[in-house]
Amino acid sequence: MNNTLEFSNGQKVKCIAARFDFGRWTPIEYRDIILPEKGEIYTIRRVVITDFGVGLLLEEILNKVVYHPIGGEIREPIFGTNRFIIIENNGKC
Repeated sequence: MNNTLEFSNGQKVKCIAARFDFGRWTPIEYRDIILPEKGEIYTIRRVVITDFGVGLLLEEILNKVVYHPIGGEIREPIFGTNRFIIIENNGKC
């Protein structure tokens, strides 16, 4: 439902989907990754556009840079915009 063009740096967002499934095999690099928690409010640090979609970096979560086998990039993990809703100025979703 979220239009990725609606997301911008500095906005407050609420996590609505915090279940992450890396499959049967979790790369060692991913084992120490801090993940957003459902129901928590975060501030967008940066909107990141990749060949595979749009994701968010959050002020409250700072992860190490890791290798991403899909796309072959080395970067901080991003979290898909479908996991968040924008919080309006009055604190409502």
